[in-house]
Amino acid sequence: MPIKAAIERAIEECIEEDILKTYLRKHRSEVLGSLLTDFDMKAYKEAVYEDGYDTGYGAGAKNDHEKSIDNLAKYIQSNNPGLSWDDAVSKAESILSVEAKQ
Repeated sequence: MPIKAAIERAIEECIEEDILKTYLRKHRSEVLGSLLTDFDMKAYKEAVYEDGYDTGYGAGAKNDHEKSIDNLAKYIQSNNPGLSWDDAVSKAESILSVEAKQ
């Protein structure tokens, strides 16, 4: 269904269901025009894609950083018998923090 027909149908259904009935009867053409000019499906899809990409990228970067800490902590602990896991993680975080600043 074309967007204009869908909006007209939605307006008509709102009027029939007594949702903003008086307002829609008085300002029907203004509401229709506003919705037709304000909503851009392409821009909407691009915004949703960019938001999803940013969210996924941030989660991936965090996950990669956590994996790096975990792997380095395992290496540190394997080369330092008796070192606690928490101490190995602290050393790994410290090493990765220094490398990130450089």
